[in-house]
Amino acid sequence: TGNPQPSCVLPVGPHPSAGGPVAVAVDSARKRIYAVHRLMYWGYPTVLGNDSGLLPTDMVSVVDQQTGTIITTIPVGKHMDGFGQVMAVDSTHNRLFVGNGGFGGGMTVSVIDTTTNTVIATTSLPGDLVGMAADPAKGFVYVTTSGNNLIFLDAGSGAVVATMALAGAGGPVAVDPTTHVIYAWAGAQLLAVNPDTKAILGQATLNPLTIPKIPSFIAVDPGLRVYSSDFQSGEILVFDITGGAPQQLASISTPNWIQGMAVDPSTHYIYATI
Repeated sequence: TGNPQPSCVLPVGPHPSAGGPVAVAVDSARKRIYAVHRLMYWGYPTVLGNDSGLLPTDMVSVVDQQTGTIITTIPVGKHMDGFGQVMAVDSTHNRLFVGNGGFGGGMTVSVIDTTTNTVIATTSLPGDLVGMAADPAKGFVYVTTSGNNLIFLDAGSGAVVATMALAGAGGPVAVDPTTHVIYAWAGAQLLAVNPDTKAILGQATLNPLTIPKIPSFIAVDPGLRVYSSDFQSGEILVFDITGGAPQQLASISTPNWIQGMAVDPSTHYIYATI
C-alpha cells in the first residue's frame, strides 16, 4: 500500500565470490526465506582459476523472515547459470525442492527437510528441468522438463511417482490451490491437467504468430485467471479458467523482459518485475 519500501536488504551471498540470488521461495508457515546462490557461472571458469568448465556448486541460504539474518546455508546440486532455476516450498510436508543442472550438467532435484535444513534425497530427472510447482493438499510436486514430460514427485520423499508424456517441450507450470488443476505449457499449448486422472481437461493453443518464444513465468489467480509471460517480448498472456480449461482473453504489453511474476488473489492484482 502507498509507496512500498524494502524492509531489509539481505547480503548477496554467504561467500565473497557468490553471485546474486537467482531464485527465491518463501515458507510463510516457518517464516523462512530461501535463496539460491552460486560461486561462479559456466561462462566464467577463470574467476576461480578453474579452466575445467565445470558447473559451480549452488548453496541455499536459509533466512529468518523476521530478522533478515542468514541462519544457515545448504549445499545442493549444480546449475548452468541460474536462468530458469526453480524452487518450490511445501509447508505441510516441511520440504523445499530445488532444481539443479541444465545443458548437460545432469538434471536433479534436491529435496530438503526444512525442519533440519538438510538434503534428504536427490532425484534424477530426464531432460532439462523447466518448471516446478507444489500442491501440499495433493501431496505432489509437479516438474516439467524439456524432455516432453510432466513428472509427479512425492512431496514427502521426492521420489518420482508418475510421469505424463506431453505433446511438446515442457514449460512453466503452476497449480490452482482451490481446484488443484495443473496448468502447464507443452510447446505452443497451455494445458489444464487433472492431477488424479492425469487427463487433459482442456487446452489453449496459440496462433504461431503470437506464440511466446520463451514462456518464462506462469501465475494463477485461483478459479479465475492464468497469466503467462514471454521472456523475449515481455508480453503477458491472460487466460480465463472459470470453466476449468484455459481460454485466451487478452495480452498485456510491458516495456521489457519479465524477470518474475506473482498474483495476489485477495486483490486480483498481478505483479511483474522487468
